[in-house]
Amino acid sequence: MNNKPIYRFRINYSIHSDTDPRTLVNTIYHKGSVFESTIELDKEFNTDPAKPKFTRVDNSVPLTYNTPTSKTDTAPTPKVETNESSTNKDDTLSSMTVEELRQYALSEEIDLGKAKTKAEILAIIREVTED
Repeated sequence: MNNKPIYRFRINYSIHSDTDPRTLVNTIYHKGSVFESTIELDKEFNTDPAKPKFTRVDNSVPLTYNTPTSKTDTAPTPKVETNESSTNKDDTLSSMTVEELRQYALSEEIDLGKAKTKAEILAIIREVTED
């Protein structure tokens, strides 16, 4: 049984990457996102009191996933549009990194199971998204 407290944080700048140990899916949170962690990120990573990376927020603040708003943040994860032709979708998927494919699968609620390699992940995504 996991008795670790869960803390809620807002990321003030840059990004924060977190891997879920159960699914091995890595989620990238961008500036403004509110997310949960069992680690007291504000105590562990806020090295500059004048510019804290994490702000602890009340549990009533809803969880959010913000995409970047400027070039000083990071580029958004590529999205595969559902109205693209099958060939264009395959080209887009093939050009993604393993990390981008995992993020895409997460956003589309695709269970990757134990897939680890790019080929395994692509095969699952293609199977699930076939028309």
